[in-house]
Amino acid sequence: MRSCAAFRSTPRSFDAAEHEARELFDAGDSVVAVVSFRARGRGSDRELTQEEAHTWTFRDGRVACFEWRHDLQAALEAVGLRA
Repeated sequence: MRSCAAFRSTPRSFDAAEHEARELFDAGDSVVAVVSFRARGRGSDRELTQEEAHTWTFRDGRVACFEWRHDLQAALEAVGLRA
């Protein structure tokens, strides 16, 4: 998913949510982060835990692009790396 829409929708969907970076891969202008996402559904006791891959691409010291995936290998390959 290419956008920050996922981050913006988090407060509407969950009472509590957190992202924890577990590992980082340097790819020059991009960084791929292995992230654990934990959340509790809005108005319920249901909890969600999932592993994600976030790719942050920088230009002139600013975030130029953010991509969110479930597949680490695909995220690494998109920036020219291998696991």
